[in-house]
Amino acid sequence: MGQALDKFAEMSAYMVKPNDLLVSLVGSFGRVVIVPNGIEEGIINPRLLRIRPDTNIVLPEFLLYWLTQAATQRLLASISHGGTMGVLNAGLLKQLVIAVPPLSEQASFSVILHHYITERKAVMAHSDKCNNLFSSLQQRAFKGEL
Repeated sequence: MGQALDKFAEMSAYMVKPNDLLVSLVGSFGRVVIVPNGIEEGIINPRLLRIRPDTNIVLPEFLLYWLTQAATQRLLASISHGGTMGVLNAGLLKQLVIAVPPLSEQASFSVILHHYITERKAVMAHSDKCNNLFSSLQQRAFKGEL
């Protein structure tokens, strides 16, 4: 019975909950996602680092944004090691220090970021539609259908 409890305790470190951040440590290291609400209970692969932010200090969206910025990704690349497949050291990653603005500013930032992402998706959809229409028009013109 003791071994089962030990294994359970060991595996609980790999359980994920909504709003946890998962960071890839191997290969395409530095990729980050937020675990969505409604996710089934599960255990992550040891090649991922789970970050469970203290939401009294930092919002998951703010931390996600910080981790995915080019400057942060360059920092992660500089502390990675490995030959053909980069590997991030979870211990070093946990030692990173970030400037965290007040929660109210993080919340405002998240609202603005969500608005930007929504608008960007709409613009991209319109751009794709325009490109498709132009291609169609161009094909008809070359066929002499216009």
